[in-house]
Amino acid sequence: MKVLIVGSEGFIGSHLFKFFSSKRTVHTCDFVDIRGRDNYFQVSPSDPNYLDIIKSNKYDLIINCSGSANVSKSLQHPIFDFEANVNVVARILSAVLLSNVKSRFLNISSAAVYGNPENLPIYTETAEDSIPISPYGVHKRITEVLLENYYKSFNIPTCSLRLFSAYGNGQRKLLLWDLFKKFSEGNSIELFGTGNESRDYIHIDDICQQLELVLENANFKGEAYNIANGEEVFVKDVAGLFSNCFQNKKFEFNGLVREGDPLNWKADISVMKDWGYKQTVPIEIGVNRYIQWAQENG
Repeated sequence: MKVLIVGSEGFIGSHLFKFFSSKRTVHTCDFVDIRGRDNYFQVSPSDPNYLDIIKSNKYDLIINCSGSANVSKSLQHPIFDFEANVNVVARILSAVLLSNVKSRFLNISSAAVYGNPENLPIYTETAEDSIPISPYGVHKRITEVLLENYYKSFNIPTCSLRLFSAYGNGQRKLLLWDLFKKFSEGNSIELFGTGNESRDYIHIDDICQQLELVLENANFKGEAYNIANGEEVFVKDVAGLFSNCFQNKKFEFNGLVREGDPLNWKADISVMKDWGYKQTVPIEIGVNRYIQWAQENG
């Protein structure tokens, strides 16, 4: 199998590159200027040549990990977020269509498409009636509709992965990075929210495992799958894990909820379990690994 990873230099893309390289022929693509790597394509943000790349190499699978994953920035600059998350998917799908190469196309979407769900766990069908609470969530839902349409209209095999709270070594943003910076630099630690907000965390190693299951079992008929552990983990408990690693430093929550942030998440992952998924990195182990990595590389 020949694979192209678009957005290969980001957190998700770089880990997928390492994961797939041991078992498949993998080409990579991003905006970053990299010298000396074989089978790497640097593209221009304003005029990426996806068509030439796909037509020349005839990939069996294209995975799109590119785009912006910043909810706050999407609220401040929604047009930028639209271009980063929707336009790039439209360009790749168009390139696949024009190339006449029947590549399977897998797009990294987000649980942000669900907005603030009324009931837990969150089933994939919920997205059809959900209202995302950020431009980022709206734009991710638009990409899913694009994938559905390209399958139905042009018979291009497509599939969306709704990642919940992905984390792991190499991630320099979101809650765990914020907690590391605050616990390592300060004595008086103030955190947003109440601490009763919850997320469904999944380590990057387990994301790779679930992605492999999708490739082996999914229909690729425009459908979407939840990528998570099916566990509701409260933010206060994650902060407690950091406190344990930093001499039990005290922390408190300010009660302020940031715009665009959902309150509670827990995914239904019955499909993944039916396919044989078993979690390999519990949150306690994953956080300890992350703190060790951040201390060595932060």
